Amino acid sequence: MRDVRIGIAGHRRLDDASRIEGQLLKVMRRLSEPRRDEIVRLVLQTCLAEGADTLAAEVLLRYFQFSGIEVILPLDVEEYLADFSTAAARRLFGHLLDRAEAVVSPRSGIAPSPGTSSRQAAYLAAGRRVVERSEAVIAVWDGQRARGPGGTADIVALARQSGKPVLWISSTDPIPVRRLGPEGGSRAES
Repeated sequence: MRDVRIGIAGHRRLDDASRIEGQLLKVMRRLSEPRRDEIVRLVLQTCLAEGADTLAAEVLLRYFQFSGIEVILPLDVEEYLADFSTAAARRLFGHLLDRAEAVVSPRSGIAPSPGTSSRQAAYLAAGRRVVERSEAVIAVWDGQRARGPGGTADIVALARQSGKPVLWISSTDPIPVRRLGPEGGSRAES
């Protein structure tokens, strides 16, 4: 059995979660296709943020027998839960965190960049770790600039800079999944 580590980066608010769920399933099925006669086990690298992260974890655990999640926390759990919008979202986070194979605690002593809060720096550091621990990154993204350090656009840029494939699921348009290359090129996935 071969583990394939995939990262997830995406928006917290999803207007069309059912369409995005279908696209996530399609991308994960493609990533889990065996080469030769091996069994592929998908291992999701995630911060388990509300929205795209938790949706990806749910899809993985629901549809893939051989799968697991590894959680990279940007903040201590109690502090992180303050960023979830509803009690249901906090419960889902707790449920998925309990199912995690591994939990990476936040890095201590993160020095924020000028103009960023330590919270923003923590999100960026966690996103960087997701990219570092992944072979490919799935991005549920509107294609716009990040709204703050550590946003989806920043994580996409980090993945592309490191040469990791980025599979882009548009969070706003029903366009095909696109594979983003390191130099700005993209192509539709079939």
